[in-house]
Amino acid sequence: MFDALLFGEALVDELPAARVPGGAPFNVACHLRAFGVSPLLVTRIGRDEDGRRLLGAFRRRGLDTRGVQRDAERPTARVVVRETADGPRFEIPADQAFDFVDEGAALASAQGAAPRVVYFGTLAQRNAVSRAALKKLLDVFGVSGGLRFLDVNLRAPWFDRDTVDGSLRRASIAKMNEEEAGVLERLLGIPAKGRELRQALASRYRLESVVVTRGSEGAVWQDAEGAETRLAREKPLPRPIDTVGAGDAFSAAMILGSLRGWAPELTIRRADAFARAVCRLRGALPRRLSFYGRFVKDWETGKSS
Repeated sequence: MFDALLFGEALVDELPAARVPGGAPFNVACHLRAFGVSPLLVTRIGRDEDGRRLLGAFRRRGLDTRGVQRDAERPTARVVVRETADGPRFEIPADQAFDFVDEGAALASAQGAAPRVVYFGTLAQRNAVSRAALKKLLDVFGVSGGLRFLDVNLRAPWFDRDTVDGSLRRASIAKMNEEEAGVLERLLGIPAKGRELRQALASRYRLESVVVTRGSEGAVWQDAEGAETRLAREKPLPRPIDTVGAGDAFSAAMILGSLRGWAPELTIRRADAFARAVCRLRGALPRRLSFYGRFVKDWETGKSS
């Protein structure tokens, strides 16, 4: 029924120029649906105007809404996004609807599913209620040999050592950016950097792969045996318009690559190309589904990017 099960935040991003639907799991689900995957996003939103708008966005993007819980007491989550010289920064209030995903309702919404991928991150685990719901979903749906994709996606101050450690132990692949890799080094007490850090993470947590995105410098995929697949650039890229959706676009293309059986080198090349295209937009998602057409066409005909 569903190819991918996603867990976490669906919210409103308050960008400098607009308020738009967002949240990493929501963005990834939208991309996957546009690429022909059937995702189910388990999340929680408020019974408020933002919640109604989000439901409308689900339907316009072709997403199934059975995993969307409604909260009568807490508001739909919002995030204030501020662009800085070092990239986007996020201000995320506490005690929002996605912090209280109900375990029983989550299991009921996914009943009968046999997803090939389970996607999750760290932000949606900042509250014990949602953290317990995710653990149960992973216990039920994340043990059948499919991909357990952890988007590390650290948002200060909403993470701690125990949450990060537990997430890595439940994952089969972990994706992070260079800044997040440095945080993990310090947070987990791993005295290593670069290749040695990736190998230490893979060994300690029995990960199949660790993927680190490096912005304009490309990306690196390292498997459990220490073999590296690198995407590097010899010349600088054009200046991006907006990088807020880059990581989610990269994650979505990586998941698509797993579902389609692409090799690591092809996967990160295509993920990078898709993320760079999203960086030419305002916001994390394209307004028109025609945006995906050239990628679908190129990837079906075997082009590398």
